[in-house]
Amino acid sequence: MNTKQSFTIGWIAYTAAFGIGGGLGIYKYWYAPGGRKEREAAADLRRAEEAAREAEEEQRIREERRRAKESPTAPAGQT
Repeated sequence: MNTKQSFTIGWIAYTAAFGIGGGLGIYKYWYAPGGRKEREAAADLRRAEEAAREAEEEQRIREERRRAKESPTAPAGQT
C-alpha cells in the first residue's frame, strides 16, 4: 500500500468510527433505557413534588399570619 492510499483508508476508518461512536452516544443519550425520556420524567416528578411542598409551606405561612392578625393578644407590630 502506498502512503496516499493508507492516508485515505485511515481517514475513512476514522470517519466511520467517529460516526458510529457518535451514533451510539446519541442513541444512549436520547433513546436507551435511562435515557432522556426517563430523566425528564424523573425531573418533572421532582419539580412537581417541590412545587407541592412550596405551596404547602406558603399556605402554612398564610394561615399563621391570618391567625396572628385575628388573635386579640397579638403583640404590637404584628397586626
